[in-house]
Amino acid sequence: MHNTISKEQILKLRRAIRRRGCSWEDAEDVVQEAFLRAGRYDGSIHNFDGLVFVIASNLATIQHRRSQIAPCVSVPDEMLLDITDPSPTPEHALALESELHDIQVRLDSVSVKTRQIFFAHRAGFDYREISSALGVSLRTIEKHIRRAMLLVNSASRDPSCR
Repeated sequence: MHNTISKEQILKLRRAIRRRGCSWEDAEDVVQEAFLRAGRYDGSIHNFDGLVFVIASNLATIQHRRSQIAPCVSVPDEMLLDITDPSPTPEHALALESELHDIQVRLDSVSVKTRQIFFAHRAGFDYREISSALGVSLRTIEKHIRRAMLLVNSASRDPSCR
């Protein structure tokens, strides 16, 4: 029954599998596997060509899905030991948090206008933009930023603040 399949039918099957995204080599492998699997059925198959086509179609779908999955790559244990966490250690994070608190306390001691100008500058505005927005001279902006920077720098260098 299944030995009557012509070369033309095999070629049609290969083309059909190829249209599903398989290369010629993969289509050949799928067709071969489909015939092997179809040959395992007993003689009760009425439409052997249809069975081969369904099996080949399913195999092509499975192969396509597998190709979409990222390959699992094994990494030697030695390489895993060299991986470092870029985040700060808990001790360093605590020190940074303490330093940030000290800076905040020092900035709270300056006037609201100085804080406003300092934060505007830290947000990326240049002196001219801040000056025109607040209606003050460039020299005034420079003085406020200098005052705030001196406080921030002294807080970050002063070990007694930590």
